[in-house]
Amino acid sequence: MKKIKFILLIVFFLISNIAVSQTLHAIIFADTWSDDIGESVKVDYQNMDVEFALIALANKMELNLLDECIGENFNKQTAEKVLNNLRCGPNDIVFFYYSGHGGRSSSQYPMLALKGGGIALHTVDEIISRKSPRLRIIMADCCNGTTREDIRPQGDLGGASRLNAISEAFYKNLFGSSVRGCIIVSSSGPGENSVSLSVGGAFTFSFLQEIQKMKAAGSNTNWNILLERSKNTTYQLARHTPIFNIDPGGRLISASTPSVPTTTPSTTTPSTSTSTTVESEPRRTPQPPIIRDKTLEEALAMLINNTLNDDYRISLIQPMLNQFFAPNAVVRIYGRNGTLVRRETAANFLNRIAIAHNLSSLRQQDSQKGADGKYTEINFHEIYSSD
Repeated sequence: MKKIKFILLIVFFLISNIAVSQTLHAIIFADTWSDDIGESVKVDYQNMDVEFALIALANKMELNLLDECIGENFNKQTAEKVLNNLRCGPNDIVFFYYSGHGGRSSSQYPMLALKGGGIALHTVDEIISRKSPRLRIIMADCCNGTTREDIRPQGDLGGASRLNAISEAFYKNLFGSSVRGCIIVSSSGPGENSVSLSVGGAFTFSFLQEIQKMKAAGSNTNWNILLERSKNTTYQLARHTPIFNIDPGGRLISASTPSVPTTTPSTTTPSTSTSTTVESEPRRTPQPPIIRDKTLEEALAMLINNTLNDDYRISLIQPMLNQFFAPNAVVRIYGRNGTLVRRETAANFLNRIAIAHNLSSLRQQDSQKGADGKYTEINFHEIYSSD
């Protein structure tokens, strides 16, 4: 009997762990090779890549980045493949983000202009809703009838990203386990053009800037507050008006939607509880490093993994240099506003991050390789925690 109870206890523990596991499926469609708006879209892509990493880190979620539909693969066939192959659990979040050209559709939301044919934003919502995630966010920064233009932005998105208790609480208010439903956002209303800036689309820039401001101020927030502020900032900056719908019930946004209510969803307020001290397992020195079968992303994740012994992490540096980098490779670190923060050799870069105990994530941006497939230049954005 005791053995049966023990087995049942183990099964319950495993099921409980599965039940609470969560993944952020971040889908990016970005027309980075566009002749006219490609450079602006590229900034959007890089900024949203960083934001998705912050969201996942703050909510202790796995990040599944689906960014196949960019550059040369920015086409309807790839888009449909990404959307149809998406698999998610009932506790997961799907955040779909589009940056590119757009036009009118049968609803007030835009048609996404992909090579080989368009997909309406409300159709994207219909496809993702069938996957039954806990929360789905459908967002497009594109025109809703005409073309983009260029104006001068005000402000920036700052340097390196940092997470602390205040910013973690902010992200949990927006993405925490009790936040459910559907949010659909278009950067402009029917017939409006969405403005393209050197720092990205006006709406995306405004959306991320409001997140930065509210985090810095320690503001309590929900999706309605964030999107209203983003809408006002976008209009002041670019004179087009984002539209959005928030539905905690997760109902579909159909093509015949006549209006855009902006109801406030139920949000997660951080709860106050007594702290529990958990004794951590002592860090162990693993066996000698094996980098040969790793990608650069996997190797870098090992290098900044604080659960690994410092000596072990340092021992990874030379094998990584030999496998991934040309002899005179250059690494550049950029801030959220595109400002160059640091330029260093690959060796100095790896040595620095191997002992940076508060570096949580590295988001790779541009890169160049030599004929031997090794990096000659590579750019990153760094995300730090406050611990």
